[in-house]
Amino acid sequence: HKAVEKNSISIAQFLLKKGAIPDVKNKKGQTPITFSKSTEMRKILKDRTHELELNSIGISTAPSGDVDNDM
Repeated sequence: HKAVEKNSISIAQFLLKKGAIPDVKNKKGQTPITFSKSTEMRKILKDRTHELELNSIGISTAPSGDVDNDM
């Protein structure tokens, strides 16, 4: 939440890569997306939330270069 409040995109991206969950609510019931100050930050948070949703139902969001094609 602090990274979003301060609009620190690099810190937010770092935390998301380390496993931070972008839709956790604060004490006021807000998610970071609801109080983000920039379009870029909202896009980063929404994209990561979407990736996590896809992964939760078994759809991989790994870049195609990371897929093992040795069949």
